[in-house]
Amino acid sequence: MTQYQLYFLSDEDRDIARHDYCCSDDRAAIVMGRTLCQDNSIDIWQNGRRVARVSVGDFGLRLRMPPTHAGSLFSD
Repeated sequence: MTQYQLYFLSDEDRDIARHDYCCSDDRAAIVMGRTLCQDNSIDIWQNGRRVARVSVGDFGLRLRMPPTHAGSLFSD
């Protein structure tokens, strides 16, 4: 299990809370973020590496990957 930091963000993208979770991998951490994402965007980090940002948008939940990891997380 790997430790991930989930940062809950204000409307101005400022950290308002941090919660640490142990997850098996990046996918599990993203699922955790999506589960917890209700009113605020959440940045998901694993140590110094940004994994993703999940947010509630006009069309439901959407996932924004950092450019360096885009596409590589879910490829086989």
